[in-house]
Amino acid sequence: VAKMVILANGTFLTELTRMFNRSKQMGKGSVAIVCKRYSGKTKPTPSSKPKKPKGKGKAPPQRAAPVAAEPAAPAETVCLFRATLGSKKISTHVAIKDIPRFEVDFGMVLKGNVDGLKKKDKKKEKAKDKKADDKSANP
Repeated sequence: VAKMVILANGTFLTELTRMFNRSKQMGKGSVAIVCKRYSGKTKPTPSSKPKKPKGKGKAPPQRAAPVAAEPAAPAETVCLFRATLGSKKISTHVAIKDIPRFEVDFGMVLKGNVDGLKKKDKKKEKAKDKKADDKSANP
């Protein structure tokens, strides 16, 4: 199991470019990118609901659910960017004040590397639309 590596913003973009290049060289695999708000939590809070026993046996004694201590909220809101290619995982934290600059650099990396998308064949779509129109006109 690969461990998530937290990088500086510039290093993250460099490694992301390397991931895209490695994906192209292998000819398979895809780079998955996730962006979400980061609250500072590293582990999920446990559920307070008791689990139902499996089977028809006697129910185990109920235990009090442990109360997880809430981590202190970060001083400012942060976005977490993650990228994975196979088992390699990288991530970075971007502060709100740095997002505009990071967004421009991130967009340039994506524009330069996301070129494997196929264009839609408009001729086929027009032919399908024409057939549908012909069928509805001549019942």
